[in-house]
Amino acid sequence: MTIPAGVERTAPVDAARTATVVGGGPAGLMAAEVLATAGFAVTVYDHKPSVGRKFLLAGRGGLNITHSEEPATFLSRYHPANQRLADAIESFGPDDLRTWCADLGEPTFVGSSGRVFPQSFRATPLLRAWLARLNDLGVMFALRHRWLGFVPQTNDSSFQNADGSTVEVAADVTIMALGGASWPRVGSDGGWVQAFTDAKIAVRALRPANCGVQTKWTDIFAERFAGEPLKNVAVMVGDASVRGDAMVTTSGLEGGPIYAHSSAIRDQLEDFDASTVFFDLHPDLTRTQLGDRLSQRQRPKQSMSTWLKRSGFTPVAIGLMREATANALPANVDNMAALAKAVPVPVHAMSSIERAISTAGGVELEELDDSFMVRSRPGVFVVGEMLDWEAPTGGYLLQACFSTAVAAATAASSRVATSIDQLAKMAMTGNPGLGTTRLIVIDGPAGSGKTTLSRRLAERLDAELYHLDAALEGWSGLANLRDRYEHEMLAPLQQDEPAIFPEWDWDNDKVSGSRTLKPTSILIVEGVGGADRIVDGLASLQIWVEVPQAERLRRGIERDGAATEDLWNAWLVEETALHLDQNTRARADLIVDGTQPLPAI
Repeated sequence: MTIPAGVERTAPVDAARTATVVGGGPAGLMAAEVLATAGFAVTVYDHKPSVGRKFLLAGRGGLNITHSEEPATFLSRYHPANQRLADAIESFGPDDLRTWCADLGEPTFVGSSGRVFPQSFRATPLLRAWLARLNDLGVMFALRHRWLGFVPQTNDSSFQNADGSTVEVAADVTIMALGGASWPRVGSDGGWVQAFTDAKIAVRALRPANCGVQTKWTDIFAERFAGEPLKNVAVMVGDASVRGDAMVTTSGLEGGPIYAHSSAIRDQLEDFDASTVFFDLHPDLTRTQLGDRLSQRQRPKQSMSTWLKRSGFTPVAIGLMREATANALPANVDNMAALAKAVPVPVHAMSSIERAISTAGGVELEELDDSFMVRSRPGVFVVGEMLDWEAPTGGYLLQACFSTAVAAATAASSRVATSIDQLAKMAMTGNPGLGTTRLIVIDGPAGSGKTTLSRRLAERLDAELYHLDAALEGWSGLANLRDRYEHEMLAPLQQDEPAIFPEWDWDNDKVSGSRTLKPTSILIVEGVGGADRIVDGLASLQIWVEVPQAERLRRGIERDGAATEDLWNAWLVEETALHLDQNTRARADLIVDGTQPLPAI
């Protein structure tokens, strides 16, 4: 997709429903697939020259795409966010992900550890097949586009091109999938955090997860053992123990058991400015059994190193014990066994976030609804590592990225209305919010088709219908509508009392009688200003109807006569200012394209 230089709005001109996906990692690409399959015109924006770069990085050692363990244990890996992610992972879980891989021609297998890998063991064939599918679905890619933030007063996105120019992009729905801040060279650099903070969306600080730790090795130990693995050890932090291989580095420790404990170590460092990990160098032996072995292999006059080597300790394990005791190893069998079962290694810092496998922190989950939509910005969804959750390695990271993307994109696809029946079903979801009355508001610029839509929906629901045009005091009545709407209509109905509302005679330009609205099962209020912020929390459904301005003006003049053209032009300015001030379109639950009547079903 080529986007001209300068500031302009772009969207596929032949698409009734459009989606912007920001970020070309696994979560973003999955969201793009779901939306494109639902019929959206999707454009994926990424600031790198290609997509899927971190996905390819994850596949260098064999792409561990998910895990096969039973569901309850699987979900527990996401604690404390496990309950928040449960619905998404249950809806699109490990078996679904494996089926998806197979459908792309990359069947998977379960390794001895329960981890799941493509049979090719590589990410490249899977990504290649995936991109071909996205191409077949018509997904477009706008590369070398860095997301700058939201356009003020809208949910539109602002991007910077490679040449430094700026592009503003409007879409019906936006999926944010910019990742965390680990491995920034492949794209996820955390640059979005400030823009979200500026938009008053709470973000928990990004911190390293699944990463190594920093220790203060002596020069002798670091020079001799850096790059050496501590094989088949158990690493303990607090009451938790994880077995595997740890790697000694020049400045600390890496490896699966260390990564598994990284969140606990990080929390201890943040809370106490100190943490200690303990190594059980012989996890298959009890302390008594290890003591017996040490006793049996102890010989007079032999060196400490020889004794320990004869007892099954590798040189790096012996070196670790020397490091922990300042080279004052105990000669007593019981004390040596106790040390070997819990070698203390003080940790003074985490490795840098740039070297972490993943990140903790992100958009606080309280900012989002159950479908990962930003509560303050309806139509904007956040998925993947941008969310405030973390998990160990083992396939859990990719699974949650895919699952949240599917959940958000599925919800986003239902935000743009496709039928009267869909509107009716959504209107009846949840409890009434205006006293005992279920309030549905239909807003949008004049001439967009609100009146026609409201009549059809009212007939479908057998609902009371009120047109706010009847409450306006003529062409300049918008300025006074809000106060009257709030106090004369909404306030009484909220108390389950009748609302008496004056009505305007447009032909004679004066008030002519009034209308009484009694508490009812369903009330539809249609008109400019109907979805004012004062209905937030009261309305069961807020609908926005839109049509290009030229068509709206044509419809209005055709209906009201050529003599009203100046009045119409003045009205368009006033209603545009109102909708911008109220952020009405972005706050809507559903968007309706008013250029064509919605089908009944």
